[in-house]
Amino acid sequence: MSQRAHAPLFSSETPPGLFAQVAVDRGIDFALTYFVPADLLPLAQPGVRVRVPLGRSNRLVDGVLLGQLSPAQQEHLRTSGKAAKIKAIEHIDPHIAPLPADDAAPKLAAALERLIG
Repeated sequence: MSQRAHAPLFSSETPPGLFAQVAVDRGIDFALTYFVPADLLPLAQPGVRVRVPLGRSNRLVDGVLLGQLSPAQQEHLRTSGKAAKIKAIEHIDPHIAPLPADDAAPKLAAALERLIG
């Protein structure tokens, strides 16, 4: 399994990519925002399993990509300077099929329950 080196926080020049919401396997009851680098964009779709750095130690944890932020939200992050503080998704597992788009909510809830369990 290929993994990226721990990505540092971004400079004010955010590289090409998008921002997405991720539910992590750490008992956090809200989604966190992560940056999806350009090389992971082809795999970035709702329901895929991801590895993301969490906390000050950047410990890698499992999560599920819930979806991308709206274009307006993404633009706000880029222009407000807040993008500089957002960490990048480290890995998307291409071997685990994403949750299907139809019926995604119940399956996502079940997947999160298994992760948090």
